[in-house]
Amino acid sequence: MDGESRREKKLKRTCKFLVFTGFLAFSFFVFSFVKNSRAASPPNIITYQGKLLQSNYLATTTQNMYFILYDAASGGNALYSASGTVGSPNFVALLPVKGLFTVNLGGSGTNNLDPELFKNYGTVYLEVRVGADTLSPRKQITAAPYAFNAKYLDGVGTNTVSSTVYIPVSDGSGNFAFRSTTITTSTIANFISSNVSITGGSIAGITDLALADGGTNASLTAVAGGVVYSTASALAISSTGTAGWLLLSGGTGAPTWVNSTTIMAGGGWTDDGT
Repeated sequence: MDGESRREKKLKRTCKFLVFTGFLAFSFFVFSFVKNSRAASPPNIITYQGKLLQSNYLATTTQNMYFILYDAASGGNALYSASGTVGSPNFVALLPVKGLFTVNLGGSGTNNLDPELFKNYGTVYLEVRVGADTLSPRKQITAAPYAFNAKYLDGVGTNTVSSTVYIPVSDGSGNFAFRSTTITTSTIANFISSNVSITGGSIAGITDLALADGGTNASLTAVAGGVVYSTASALAISSTGTAGWLLLSGGTGAPTWVNSTTIMAGGGWTDDGT
């Protein structure tokens, strides 16, 4: 009886808690299509389910369980903890039903799960602890949670305007706003930008072109018979000239149109009759 008792106690210590089955799954929103439908944003949640045995019986009492994500199968760095912090993990109290338990990592009752974790780390492992016992080995997170990375393209996220690498997103009218843009070859029907630099090449097929000097917001609007001149800080166009009149420089000011007959009458010009 004493030998049997010792074997039973040893079995209880080694099999106090055992997760013999578990799986990872994603929770998805069900959404309706409307006239202008958009894809629903998936919740940043990983659902983990398993079964606990306590002394070879299905666990039915509340258990203090730890769920920690690591970047390695053993050792490594903690990346996420369902409760507490990665430096000081805390437990989540779960009540198994006939041994079965479910936890939504990133959902209610747990810490938020940053989807960039699956963008920045190629391999992620889940460690489960029950009380003072650590279940081994860690379980590698497989394909489904990496659907988080669908929010990115080659690791690049979306944004409306950014000073870093990003994928541009249009506004509700389909318009794009860019911080600055370099275009090598393109056909553009309507392009609006606050900072455009064109180096080399040429622009063809444009009927109306407004040019603005940086910081002056001065623009050019075509004037019949006008002449383009510089104000030292921007480009401008003179007023409409009269046939036969001459454009007289104003020094640093705007040039003016003068009647050539008036100039010649003053002795400033000589008409050679040609």
